[in-house]
Parts: sequence; C-alpha cells; structure tokens
Amino acid sequence: MSLFSRDSGNKLTTLQQQGGTVLADVREALLQTSNHLEALVELFQVELKEYGEKQARRIAALVVGVFLLLCAYAVFCAFACVLLSSWLGWLWAVAVVCLINVLLGGVALWCGLKCKPGPVAPATMQELKDDVQCIRLMLKENKKS
Repeated sequence: MSLFSRDSGNKLTTLQQQGGTVLADVREALLQTSNHLEALVELFQVELKEYGEKQARRIAALVVGVFLLLCAYAVFCAFACVLLSSWLGWLWAVAVVCLINVLLGGVALWCGLKCKPGPVAPATMQELKDDVQCIRLMLKENKKS
C-alpha cells in the first residue's frame, strides 16, 4: 500500500508500520554506533598500554645509562683537571674543563629541545579521522536526497 491511498484506515496502518521500521533502524544505528565506539575505546586502551610499557622500559634504560655516564664523566673530568693542571695550573685547568662542560651541555640541550615526540595512539586517531570522513560523506548524501 502506498502512503497516498484514499483509504484513511490503510494509510494510518502504513504510517505506523513505517514508523516502527524507522525506530528499528534508529535502534540498529545506535547499536552499531555503540559497538563501534566500544571498539575504538578498546583500541585506544591497547595502544595506551603498549605505549606505557614501551616508555617504562625506555625510562628505566635512561636512568641506568645516565647514572653510569655521570659516574664515568665525573672521573673523566677529575682526570682532565689533573692532567691539565701540570701545564696550566689548577685554576686554569678547572676553568677549561668547566667551559668544555658548558659548551657540551648547551649542545645537548639544543639537541634535546629539537627532538619531537611521536603520536601516542596513531591507529585510534586514524580511525577517528576515517569516522569523521564517513559522517561527512553521509551528511552530504543526505542533503542531496
């Protein structure tokens, strides 16, 4: 039966049937959206966990490395001061070692500030971009029809 039939009783039942179909479609769309959002949240949680584990290992290695390098560096600076003091005297030897430390520290600081961290959850961000693009396409198609 079409919506434009002359029988008002049939017209009302047809509208009610279509209303029930629309509600079912809306419920299905909401269910699918909910499932998709749950999957995105799970993906984000997995990526965050992997990122956290990687960063924990990285920080542990950095702490051990920095401690060992600081010990070795202190011994090296003391050795350099003793070696240079025989030619320059204690005051100038310490000044030269200090100047070298300041220059090397400046270069290290510049290199550290130049490095940029990578994205935290690239797969989740890509999924969200794809979702936004799909929604925009759907809205364009709905405006046309």
